[in-house]
Amino acid sequence: MTLAAQSGAGPAFVSFKYGNGEREKEGRRFTDMREDSLLSLLGTCGLETLDLWTSGDVRPGREAEQWVSAIAKKGGANRLRVEPIGMAEKIRVAGQLRRTAREWNEARAR
Repeated sequence: MTLAAQSGAGPAFVSFKYGNGEREKEGRRFTDMREDSLLSLLGTCGLETLDLWTSGDVRPGREAEQWVSAIAKKGGANRLRVEPIGMAEKIRVAGQLRRTAREWNEARAR
C-alpha cells in the first residue's frame, strides 16, 4: 500500500473495504482495514483522525459489503473527535477533495 503526502493543511478522506490484510483480485492489489488498523495507520502517518465510520456499499448487488472510512488532517494527536461531523460535512469535504485531486491530475497532465 502506498500513501501519498498531501500538501497544505486541508482534510484527507480515506476509505478501505472492511477486513484484515492485503489481497489481489484480477491483477489489482487491495488493502482491507478495520477501525483499529485504520486509526493505527493514520497515527503512524502523523495524521489526526477527525471522524471514523463504517458503512455499507451503495452499489447494486454489493449491499452486504462494508467499508471503513475516515477524515483526517496533518498533525495533532490521533484521537477521534468526541463529536463526529455530520454527513453533510462529510459530503462537503469529500467533494472538496475530489476537486483538489482532479485539479492536481490536470496540472500533472500538462
